[in-house]
Amino acid sequence: MVSNMMNPPQGEDYRPLPGDLFPETYPFDYREMFNYRYFWNKYYITQRSIFALAKRPQYVNYEVLSHAFATRVIDLSQADIFEIKNTEMKREDLERLLSAQNLYSFEKFALRMM
Repeated sequence: MVSNMMNPPQGEDYRPLPGDLFPETYPFDYREMFNYRYFWNKYYITQRSIFALAKRPQYVNYEVLSHAFATRVIDLSQADIFEIKNTEMKREDLERLLSAQNLYSFEKFALRMM
């Protein structure tokens, strides 16, 4: 399936792909997330094969998502990976932890854009 995630052929002989296209690189311009279109379009195989991905939900990791859809290998051998025992935490504590780690909240976007 990974090889099928490549964008369909594009160029002068093809109709341009409509809509906001899913970012091919990371980091991307975060201001694109706050325009009037709610979805990114990810085309694959043909111009009629498409995913519509919401721009602003909290995906686990936008970098991994961008690389996966661009069919690039991600080396996580040097990554710090933490295991969270959420079954042993109170719901409020887990939500506080997740919101503190969320790099994609509106407040953190505003800080980056300053």
